[in-house]
Amino acid sequence: MTPRKYHQIMQGDSATAPAAEQTVHIKQLKSSVTASTFTPQTIHGDLTSLAQELTQFKRHGTPQFDDIKAFAERIWRANLAYETALAKLEREKRMLTKQMDTIWGSFDTLIKPLWRVDDAIVPLYDSLAAIRLHLEQLHLEMTESTSKQESDRVSSDLTEVQKKLHGLEEAWVVDGKFVPPGWVVGGKVPGGQAIVANLLAKCYRSVRTVQELDVDPVVDKTLVPTQLRLESVVKALKQYKTALFNNEPVEPLELTSLQLHVDAIANLQKDGHFVDTDQETSEILKGQATLQELLEEAYDLVHQCLVETEAKEDIANRETKVGDLVSRVAGVLDSLSLQSTEGVLGSAPALHSFQETLNEGYGFVKQSAVESVEGAATLASLLRSGLASLGKSFAMLEPMDETLVPVRDRLVALKKHMISLRNDRDGKIAGNIRSGVEEWEDFGGYHEVRKELEELEALDLGRDEMGRFLNKEGGAPLEGQKELKTLLEECFVLAYELL
Repeated sequence: MTPRKYHQIMQGDSATAPAAEQTVHIKQLKSSVTASTFTPQTIHGDLTSLAQELTQFKRHGTPQFDDIKAFAERIWRANLAYETALAKLEREKRMLTKQMDTIWGSFDTLIKPLWRVDDAIVPLYDSLAAIRLHLEQLHLEMTESTSKQESDRVSSDLTEVQKKLHGLEEAWVVDGKFVPPGWVVGGKVPGGQAIVANLLAKCYRSVRTVQELDVDPVVDKTLVPTQLRLESVVKALKQYKTALFNNEPVEPLELTSLQLHVDAIANLQKDGHFVDTDQETSEILKGQATLQELLEEAYDLVHQCLVETEAKEDIANRETKVGDLVSRVAGVLDSLSLQSTEGVLGSAPALHSFQETLNEGYGFVKQSAVESVEGAATLASLLRSGLASLGKSFAMLEPMDETLVPVRDRLVALKKHMISLRNDRDGKIAGNIRSGVEEWEDFGGYHEVRKELEELEALDLGRDEMGRFLNKEGGAPLEGQKELKTLLEECFVLAYELL
């Protein structure tokens, strides 16, 4: 789906509604990535992992709306990473092409003193050398061309050069060898094959280079005003996007105005083609592809700006919620700490009240990336401490049933392992920052955490319909259930911090 189509679906039939109303569904895209950060370096692995997660997720009944939103955000970011990766590959292609030209040129220089071209194929070598010089001149002319007439002339000359190359190959190549016309099969193969092959390959590479320069279609003069309008609005949208992504002050109404401008230009089309508004004609004017690309780019920029604007609003709202949760969870910790200091153990109802507050914080951390908003990491840390203290209190009030001890032991082992991974990660990240490298993907324990999270999810799904942990016999003793629940949630928070 193109950005323009996505924008139109989000917008509906109204072309004049405010930006906030037009992106009611875009607002559902969460700005935090809940599982991984996509980068061009790991795009294939990340997309494979995301596809597997989606397949696995569909097997667990009807998904929750919040989970759908989280996946929508991840897929959107994956698409951006995909486009970034393609752009990088295009840059690498140009770089490699330049390197290969240098290598072939060096090889040509290297082999000339070592081999000579037999007199029999010297005419072929001379013809190819002349074509090579002609192609260099065409490349220069195409680069400097400023009119359609000049481009057409160069394209015509290039076609003639290609015909000459094909003609030389037909006349001089037999069974992959360069031989003079009239050569008898089985006769002596003239020397200098490598030099001629190198020169022929360089000619064909030069042809491709000139062809790539001749890709800008000419826009009909009656459509030039539309082209200039599109180029102007694209430039303005790029400036707005830069300011928005750099957290500079922007005026929302400016984006709305630019969006309406793009819609107005799009409405100039008739049957999907841009037309001359002053003179009706059935002829499809030249330059449609150029204008469509500019229009798609404009809609793409509008879409990116709208998503980023809504994401910033969502982050601001969640930062407010995080601040409130941090205060309340800190209050729970103070109460539990005071009880421990005074040697007074709270009653089960009091602990249950504390647990409700922690559950609210746990729900927020579970649905959001831990470091997506200011204060979220603090909330996760306080939440872990609160869950650990609450679990100890439950253990003192209600001893664990012996048949559930293996479950507790496994959770404790997972907790210790993830704490070790966290310490290892923090140390590596600190070292990378000092060396100027901050790639999270360099953390080797990332995949271990994914496995730990899968095991936690298996333990979570293994509970009965009332949320109780089961022993080996399939029973669900009441003693120790609260302690196990808080321990499981503490492990989940650890995993979310690491991911």
